[in-house]
Amino acid sequence: MVNPNRAAELREGRYRTRLARLIEEGRDYATMLATEHPNDGRLISENPPYVQFAWRDDLRLQIETQGDHYRDAPYSDLQHRLLRTLDFDPPFKHGDDLCNWIIFRDGEGCEPQSVANLLISTLVLVHGVHFYDRPTSQRHGVSYWTFQVWVSPSKRNIKAEIEHRFRCV
Repeated sequence: MVNPNRAAELREGRYRTRLARLIEEGRDYATMLATEHPNDGRLISENPPYVQFAWRDDLRLQIETQGDHYRDAPYSDLQHRLLRTLDFDPPFKHGDDLCNWIIFRDGEGCEPQSVANLLISTLVLVHGVHFYDRPTSQRHGVSYWTFQVWVSPSKRNIKAEIEHRFRCV
């Protein structure tokens, strides 16, 4: 029998690896949606938590998680502190059209594994997501989480764009 904690680590690792690969491939954007399937009879939320990234024209990586107004209930004080600890800026700090919690990263801050770690940590720490499989979740009386990753069909050669920018400067 597989250790449930080890199985959860492997499941989490697969998503972490996939997100890092998408960043490294230069996908224009990707969104990871985490849907909670409550074990206590509550309905599935119509506004599940998500994290996402997008490459900007200026070669910064825009990293986001759900803004308060998109949630069924606003974030708690603890969640606000966690978001700030993870370096997210609050909604609308960078303009009226940026309505999610947001981080802009450039240079070494765009390292794929670092960004993937941030995305997964945000889901786990801020949104309370876990990666246990359905039987383990049921056995422990906790919600089961499913994940969808929506990926841009287009991608950019980020490395070449960075090299070009520094040659032209």
